[in-house]
Amino acid sequence: MRNKVSLRQAESARWDLEARLVRYGAMAAAVALGGGTAEGAIVFHSGGDTTTTGTTNVRFDLISGAVSTSTFSQVAPVPNLPSFGALFVLQGGDFGGFYYAGVYQDVGGASGTGGILGATFSSFTFWADRLQSSSNVGPGNFGSFAVLAKTDSSTGNFYPFSGSAQRGFIGLRFSFDGGVNRHYGWADITVNPDFTVTLHGFAFENCANEPIHAGSTSGGATCSSAPIPEPHSAALVALGAAGLLAYRRRRKGA
Repeated sequence: MRNKVSLRQAESARWDLEARLVRYGAMAAAVALGGGTAEGAIVFHSGGDTTTTGTTNVRFDLISGAVSTSTFSQVAPVPNLPSFGALFVLQGGDFGGFYYAGVYQDVGGASGTGGILGATFSSFTFWADRLQSSSNVGPGNFGSFAVLAKTDSSTGNFYPFSGSAQRGFIGLRFSFDGGVNRHYGWADITVNPDFTVTLHGFAFENCANEPIHAGSTSGGATCSSAPIPEPHSAALVALGAAGLLAYRRRRKGA
């Protein structure tokens, strides 16, 4: 009798677990399809204090957190926008006696998103704004290529006056759909006395169309649609749950 009760309890517990897995899967699917609201989060990544040189730039991906360096020809930088809106590139140093520091967004395939917060100084120069901690990064004047500092009559917002390094935040944004929805973020950088640029860290708000405060590394808005999923998101949990459920049913039928 005891064995029958135990078996019945085990069977009931198994079906209760499977029912809960189905509910979790349905909830995650609803979020993934944009149904209802979801809690967002600020996603922060360390930049590892990675620094450009006169022949290498620093590339960082706001979503994945990947940071890398790559070599380029030692000439005055020209915007090169090959692939993806969440990828940004820092460049700076001595270019044949002309000192320069800048940042651009990899926006090929996401044209018109405009990735760097700043202002137009002239028809040829878009300056990146140097932001203080807690400055709001949201809708504003964005361009895909911006100057941090350079050696001419106009010095820029990060110009290393009197040989002193200049540290601050820059505001960033990217889009997956050509600008219909946008995600906002920031990067913490220093322009050094030799005009090389150091990346300290960066972050973004994974709720679309919600602002972020420069320097914020935690918290987040309430999303009106599904946030960009992280590896531990409910959507991925649901995929694992669905796989477990299918596996158990296969075993039962074997």
